[in-house]
Amino acid sequence: MSDAHQAVKDAQPIVLIGRGGGGTRLLSQMTAGLGVFLGNELNVSFDSVEWVTPIYDIAIETCTAPAATGSPAAAQHLHTLRACAVDILAAGGQDPGGLWGWKLPETTVIVPQIAAAFPHARFVHLARHPVASCCRRSHMTSRANNRLGAAVLAAAYAYCGRPWSRHESDSVPLHNAISWAFQANIAVTALENSVAGERQLLLRYEDLCAEPDNAQHQIGAFIGLSSAEIEARLTPIDIDPARLNDQSDTHPEAAAVWDICAEQARRLGYQWHA
Repeated sequence: MSDAHQAVKDAQPIVLIGRGGGGTRLLSQMTAGLGVFLGNELNVSFDSVEWVTPIYDIAIETCTAPAATGSPAAAQHLHTLRACAVDILAAGGQDPGGLWGWKLPETTVIVPQIAAAFPHARFVHLARHPVASCCRRSHMTSRANNRLGAAVLAAAYAYCGRPWSRHESDSVPLHNAISWAFQANIAVTALENSVAGERQLLLRYEDLCAEPDNAQHQIGAFIGLSSAEIEARLTPIDIDPARLNDQSDTHPEAAAVWDICAEQARRLGYQWHA
């Protein structure tokens, strides 16, 4: 292993995870505002674009042909992730020992591989109530009309024990729910099994929107900033009220969405009553 690869393996990147459509843009804005380098190229959703190719490729491979731990394919995944980090940090003139990380919602699909590639990584997991998250527009990982979505959604149907033959007639909220449950299970299980408690922070979108300053204080303390540093770096956050669907959504498929997501939602502290 080269010195550069060893340096990123020994580093403590701040990995922002959360299902797409769950408010991760706000999380990324807050984290970047606190001084965390999230990459040289961020899009309008504050996604770390430089991670797209390796994370999508590994997610597709993992969903279609999982690599056994310790296999050559698994080892290649770790090398690919570290190489991406090395290139991004070098291009940005960043020290691996500094505050850096990334946000790309699809990272959620490969949390086990991220935890293996970066064994000292710190994870900020943003959850959102599945009824509000799923009873809205489709997310890429809920659509079978792209390579990543097709792989993730097929694996999600298998995880939920739902015949793939039903996906063409299932609605957008059901696609979202099935994908949500699958990804939540990956993230929560990997964090429980592979990441020490002090290296993970669970935030809920609803709390983040209700008290954005408090959320930034939590993130700042988690990444090691002093109270004074946090106060100096607080970023004004514009919360769009139209996006704050609450958990009592009256969508006609809300109950069906909850039934699919209930087990994983409860692991994240959510309840729902129709």
